[in-house]
Amino acid sequence: MRTVPTCADPTVGDLRPAGLAELRAALTSLADRVPDADGARVRELHQATVRCLEVTTGPEPRGSILYVHGGAFCLLRADPYAKMAGHLARATGYRVLLPDYRLPPEDPYPTPLLDVVAAYASLEPPFVLGGDSAGANLALAAVGLARELGLAVPALVVLFSPWLDLALGAPSVASNASVDTELDPATLASYARAYAGGIALDHPCVSPRRVGRLPFPPVLVLAGEDEILRDDAVAFAEDARSRGVDVTLEIAPRMQHNFPFWGPLVPEAMRAYETVALRIARLEHA
Repeated sequence: MRTVPTCADPTVGDLRPAGLAELRAALTSLADRVPDADGARVRELHQATVRCLEVTTGPEPRGSILYVHGGAFCLLRADPYAKMAGHLARATGYRVLLPDYRLPPEDPYPTPLLDVVAAYASLEPPFVLGGDSAGANLALAAVGLARELGLAVPALVVLFSPWLDLALGAPSVASNASVDTELDPATLASYARAYAGGIALDHPCVSPRRVGRLPFPPVLVLAGEDEILRDDAVAFAEDARSRGVDVTLEIAPRMQHNFPFWGPLVPEAMRAYETVALRIARLEHA
């Protein structure tokens, strides 16, 4: 696991074209080490104008998950997430759709969000909406924008290690700095500025820290105990619960940021997929 590029590496946080291309290639190569899910199939398609990857593991998917991948907004396309999506598909019996949204700094806000909403709008309800890290941010922002457009809300929202406060004001940013081996506030701040463009970092369109209009769908939130973004998850869950939203929050002991990404390489990741599957099953039998 220590082959993950850390924030001390010279290319991390470098938004110049050469440095960014090098880091994107390194992270994509690293993601390929995740084992494939049994029976996973990946198909490229277009939802509206957005390139997507559809990942399935069974002959008759029981439903759809629109999963918005992370990568600090700037770093990863959908393709490196296909293996993670395979494990999520196998655990749930759902097809997983990964929108390949455009990335900053080449395409800053609102382009990535609009790409996600375009894929969202193409789905027939009911469906599950999920995302991790920056993708969880985009997923929540998409719910807000979709409601403004009169679109249906998801049946369930699943958030892994959500990065919801681009201003990095949560207490865990400081308190977990010594135990988070993956994230660094200064590096994240550079990616946040690249995504937001000229928008203030505390604006709710780029920092969807709270539930918007009610009613809001049920939410499952998972985060690692040792990550600096832990309290983004905690604060969102507490706010949502205080407003009557059905929220489940799980903080995985001693886990780092977006631990579910690693699939079979991290036992807690496989348990996270089972948690999602159980929550979906509750929804189906409600």
